[in-house]
Amino acid sequence: MHNLQECQKYKIVETEKPSSSLGLPQQVMMLRDAADQIAQMAEILAKEELPPQSAPVSEADYEAIASRHYSFRRRRAKILGSNIACGPAWDILLDLFINHYRNRKVAVSDATIAASCPHATALRWIEVLMSVGIVRKEPDPNDARRSFVVLTAHGLEKMHTSLGDNGTQTS
Repeated sequence: MHNLQECQKYKIVETEKPSSSLGLPQQVMMLRDAADQIAQMAEILAKEELPPQSAPVSEADYEAIASRHYSFRRRRAKILGSNIACGPAWDILLDLFINHYRNRKVAVSDATIAASCPHATALRWIEVLMSVGIVRKEPDPNDARRSFVVLTAHGLEKMHTSLGDNGTQTS
């Protein structure tokens, strides 16, 4: 952290455009100075200490971790249905759930990005989630071309139940 603070003293980027009255040689000098500063910062950051690695994980620990993941996935499938409890649908639900608690609206286009799959596939998953009453679309009051995807009350309840243990389990 100390090295990062040391780097903050450098001012590399000017806040205003260089004056058009500067000739090419002056502009090249400014770029060379900036490159020198970047090189100095890189040297400082290279000396930054890395956090210590965590203790090695034993085979028994790996088995326990995998068992928890497996149990959690089965629990999700039981609550949401096996087709919704994994893959793009689950990614969309997690994104909507997180953004619900951040008081952020999620545009349909953003939900398709959260799904980490082709756009058309994500749109189909949104339709599936709507058909089972977990999500709904709401029009954007400021832009008729856009709509938002939100969890319904039923969807929120399902997510709370799926995450269990106050959402501390992992997937």
